Amino acid sequence: MPIDPPVGAVTQASSASKSVPRVLYRYAGASEVRLQWIRRLLIASELYFTSPRTFNDPFDCRGVSIEFAASPLKARQHWRKEARSAYPDEPLRKQKGTIERLIAEARTSEGRERLKKSIFDAVAEQGVVCLSKQPANMLMWSHYAEGHKGIVVRFNMQTMPWTSLLDLIPVQYGTQFPRVNWYEIREKHHPHMLILSTKALAWAHEEEWRLVMWVEPGMCAFRFA
Repeated sequence: MPIDPPVGAVTQASSASKSVPRVLYRYAGASEVRLQWIRRLLIASELYFTSPRTFNDPFDCRGVSIEFAASPLKARQHWRKEARSAYPDEPLRKQKGTIERLIAEARTSEGRERLKKSIFDAVAEQGVVCLSKQPANMLMWSHYAEGHKGIVVRFNMQTMPWTSLLDLIPVQYGTQFPRVNWYEIREKHHPHMLILSTKALAWAHEEEWRLVMWVEPGMCAFRFA
């Protein structure tokens, strides 16, 4: 599925926005491998970005309902643009084959399910750090800090070393997950942003912000100002 990440989509706006909290907090356990992560963060300024596949809510980053509704002309124009953007060096004949395959997939229910899966799988390949505005939430200490045995790390967002690959996204909570038309939302926003920033209302107590690195999960070194 040729869907590029939204590199630098909101980085500058996020880092400069007055609505961004001055500080955010990261709950963490402090035993075994997590203790190594904490040491690397405090000593070497290396922050671990995890895959959304590890999130404890099975609906997190998979709850948005995606539809594919468009005229044949609009669908063809859309997939042509996607294929050319994702595979600019691909031979023209092969690129045309990719476009026809994507158009055909979007026409059948089985194909649409495969497209949806590829979209959610692509989101799961991004690295995410889950942060909160609340440093003393009892439920979060229980869920994310090994039953009150872990720690909370405070991040000064004013000194975060923003790059074109790093975005800060506020999580939106609701009683129902959004239902979106792929062709329409792709023209206005990057769907990865919506998928990563949407959670059920039951999690609203977390007041979560997500630090997203548009590369694969893993350790990333920072130089804080």
